[in-house]
Amino acid sequence: MQAFLGRTLEVAGSRASSGASIRLAGRGHQFHDPHLRHQVPRGASSSAALGHQKWQCSMGRAPGKPRTSLQGKIQAGLKSEASKPAQPTKDALGTFLSWALQNGVSGIGSKESKVALFEGQDVDSRGLVAVKDVKAGEILLRVPARLAITDADKDGPPPPYPGAPWSLTLASRLLSLREGAAGSAWEPYLEVLPRNAPSPWLDVTWEALQIVQYPPARAELDRLGWIVHEGIAAARAQGASWSTADFHWALGLVHSRTFGSAGKRGGVGVRMLVPLVDMINHAGDETPESWSPGAEPVSRDNARWDMVPQLGGRWTVAVSATQDIAAGSELLLSYGERNNDDFLLHYGFVPPMNPHDDVVLFEDVTEALQWCAAEFQAPDASLDEATAVLVWEEAAAAATEVAGSVDPGILLRMPAVEAGAAAREAGRLRLQAQASVDARFLAVVETLHARGWRPCPPDQGVASLEAALQVALARRCRELAGAFDSGLCQDLERLAAMQAAEGGEHPWAAALRHYRALEARAGARWGGKPTADPGVGARDTQPEDTSWSTKRTGLLVLQYQAYKKMILWDGLYCDVTA
Repeated sequence: MQAFLGRTLEVAGSRASSGASIRLAGRGHQFHDPHLRHQVPRGASSSAALGHQKWQCSMGRAPGKPRTSLQGKIQAGLKSEASKPAQPTKDALGTFLSWALQNGVSGIGSKESKVALFEGQDVDSRGLVAVKDVKAGEILLRVPARLAITDADKDGPPPPYPGAPWSLTLASRLLSLREGAAGSAWEPYLEVLPRNAPSPWLDVTWEALQIVQYPPARAELDRLGWIVHEGIAAARAQGASWSTADFHWALGLVHSRTFGSAGKRGGVGVRMLVPLVDMINHAGDETPESWSPGAEPVSRDNARWDMVPQLGGRWTVAVSATQDIAAGSELLLSYGERNNDDFLLHYGFVPPMNPHDDVVLFEDVTEALQWCAAEFQAPDASLDEATAVLVWEEAAAAATEVAGSVDPGILLRMPAVEAGAAAREAGRLRLQAQASVDARFLAVVETLHARGWRPCPPDQGVASLEAALQVALARRCRELAGAFDSGLCQDLERLAAMQAAEGGEHPWAAALRHYRALEARAGARWGGKPTADPGVGARDTQPEDTSWSTKRTGLLVLQYQAYKKMILWDGLYCDVTA
């Protein structure tokens, strides 16, 4: 069993939530907030690796009139395309890279460069690829931080409303820049941003949302919907002419592409969209397909980013290799050690075999105690109420002692909506793969067991603490798995058949074999399949709307919920795999 799996608000390797996460410097360090991004399928680097010398032309764009705000002062310092002899071209990526080079970006665009841009068949499928062999530790790319679009411009467009989440503020600034893009110093960057937001959830229909049957994800979708609604209403009240589609586009981009510098007093300092660096695609940790107990995750990323101080008080975003990278391989950053909820809702994909995915067992310790009160039986039926209350108070205190702490100072510096989400995330008790359970649940069960309480009805097989934990966890997992309209093996059969026809990177066929074997070993111990009978009241995972976006949404949800059910089966049959 594993110690507390909840999330804290520490800078390194943490996630405090208000939706998704911004990427903090390093490998996958996160500060949980509403935002995320999309992924180019692996292998895309062979589609169109763009050579270095192609980028040495200038495109002849007229400079715009500088603003007087902080972003305006930065803009005044950026070199426009008219500052060098021009050779007109329709190549937006070429224009963008020429702009980047003129403004201090290094590591790309010359004969000595070891990385280049690539573009896949989809216009929004882009990334960076190594064009020469790279050694671990080499710095491959440097981007001056002054090129970033940030949320730190106090003189820029105001937040949509006081206390608005940072994502709404940054989305508004992105739209303001795009509105005046012609001649803007950021025009080349704005021109190469994806035309389609990576998240499929911002404009999906209510009917399509019904395929999401995992309660925490549904709650987050509802919360995201209110954030979007309030942001649009407030922006229009301030005179903005942006359409709903415009707002969805901007919010989707800042949710998926934002980086965050570490704050001096913890949490996030500045949120920023960093040209070029935000084109690097994701690869994170993956659990080996063997499903062996205790199997260590394998890291698939090969790069990291850091904020590096320069002379004169300026900063550079530096991308370096974390391992040797062969020429022709794509540069890949970990977007963080986060669960699949973030990837699904904000990045628009589900990573394969993510060891950091989890299932919420209980919303907080109070719910866990209430559940245990119904599932555990006192050692003596004549136990007086006062004594029983003392036992439950002891169990609550034991859980509190091992709980992850949220720095009140960080919460106070957050907008109220973000602080509430962060506290809620920290309070949740979670289960990860291979029955790795939150230490607060373990503390509650251990306290009850020490005082003679046992899962009811009485069973001679639960005399030991380990057996009591297994029984309690299996019962809770059975309850949660039964809330889905289809069983795990049914989902895996469907996904394996689709993958056999169309390909993909998820090991659905191997997962199907593993969980069928697990169920067979368990026999009738828990009464057969742990999910509701898929033939009773089940609905097709695919919504009736057959538009491309909804088909894609249906497949993503099918993948996402299959991984949730796999975690629940690990908990349900934990005594079989132990």
